[in-house]
Amino acid sequence: MQQREKLRIVCGIHPVEAMLKSKLKVDKLILLNSAQKNKFRNILELASQRQISIEWMGERKELDALTNEQNHQGVAALMKTEAQYYALDEVKDARLLLMLDHITDDRNFGAILRSVDLLGVDAVIIPQDRASQINEAVIRSSSGAAF
Repeated sequence: MQQREKLRIVCGIHPVEAMLKSKLKVDKLILLNSAQKNKFRNILELASQRQISIEWMGERKELDALTNEQNHQGVAALMKTEAQYYALDEVKDARLLLMLDHITDDRNFGAILRSVDLLGVDAVIIPQDRASQINEAVIRSSSGAAF
């Protein structure tokens, strides 16, 4: 198994909720103070259960700058994550595998992950080269299924 650790910013209500429901370590949530707090109810409840610190930002432009102008919906999560890449022989016990090749568009890769998550695929096999890797765009377009 190969791990690549980096700080990730995940934006949007559904990806952040999915991340909070996963076992991944979330370092901090950032929420826009002026946004409707009712739409963050599930996120706030999950953060409370997991004892994750919350930072409230007063200015939309601050959150825009932090998220590189992504459509953050007033919420972002910061995490140090290790994208886990396994050798093919390490997933031999998986019942259902999907092998992808030359999927280089992050949004297409995320959409595929979202679809196969519903179908019960245990592992997705991607090549090391000439393929999209797990990144913020893939996480967002997968609606959190990348976790």
